Amino acid sequence: MISYELAYGMSLATVVMFAGSMSLTEMVDKQAGYFFEGTWFGFVPAWYIFLQPIAFFVFACAGIAETNRAPFDFPEAEQELVAGYHTEYSSMSFALFFLSPRWR
Repeated sequence: MISYELAYGMSLATVVMFAGSMSLTEMVDKQAGYFFEGTWFGFVPAWYIFLQPIAFFVFACAGIAETNRAPFDFPEAEQELVAGYHTEYSSMSFALFFLSPRWR
């Protein structure tokens, strides 16, 4: 589960690096205007999603993975769930668990 938070942190760190500040208002203010204002590419907004598409893709994938939606729903697959002590005891310790006297 730590890998999702790492991906979140790294993608957000790139935004902080490009903005040059941790202030949210400065981050928003730096995205005002357009890229390449003097050329015919002047219609592209200066948003960080266009400047860093890979970081946005990583952020979006980490968001889906954090909610355990498909295809990242492996941590809680229903067919792999088993009852408590069956996972902790195996072989002889499992047999001894059932051979032990029951206390009332």
